[in-house]
Amino acid sequence: MKPIIPVAVGAAAVLLAIVLGSQFLPSDPGIGGPTSSSVPSPTSQPVGGQFTYSLPFDNVLAVDIDASSDGSSLSGTAVVSDDGETLYTVELQCLRRFDDQTWMLAGAITPEPQSQDLTKWTAVIVRDASPQLVGIWGLEAATANDCEEFVSEIPDSAVTRPNIGPMLEGGITLPPAPPANLP
Repeated sequence: MKPIIPVAVGAAAVLLAIVLGSQFLPSDPGIGGPTSSSVPSPTSQPVGGQFTYSLPFDNVLAVDIDASSDGSSLSGTAVVSDDGETLYTVELQCLRRFDDQTWMLAGAITPEPQSQDLTKWTAVIVRDASPQLVGIWGLEAATANDCEEFVSEIPDSAVTRPNIGPMLEGGITLPPAPPANLP
């Protein structure tokens, strides 16, 4: 009969530990267990503005950018005008952050040029300085199949003078920094 008493006392202790543990331990199933590795999706922010700048041959162009970006994607338009007349519209589709101060906002010209001698892909390049520096980069008969390929092939020389110059008036709100790649 004596061996039953220690077993009963042990069972009572285990039962007491379970009851007390359920009262004092957190009820959140995530605590102490696996954590969610989901990263909040980036929020799209307005990008753009209106500005004028002078080309190397003294032509003053006006550009109106109306877009949104989360830092890794881009959508919207850039309308390029000369003396109030629209020259072309760029359907913005992609972007590239060249360095901490320089962005390339790129897309296809619409309507698509009929001549093979005209560029299909164009990028508005903006360096955040005072004043902001800007240029438009496009190659005749660009061979890129899509916007990402085009923007990745823009050479480093596109972000230096004489390919970019100071804005005469206006400014651009640039995209947010791209989201960090978390492991």
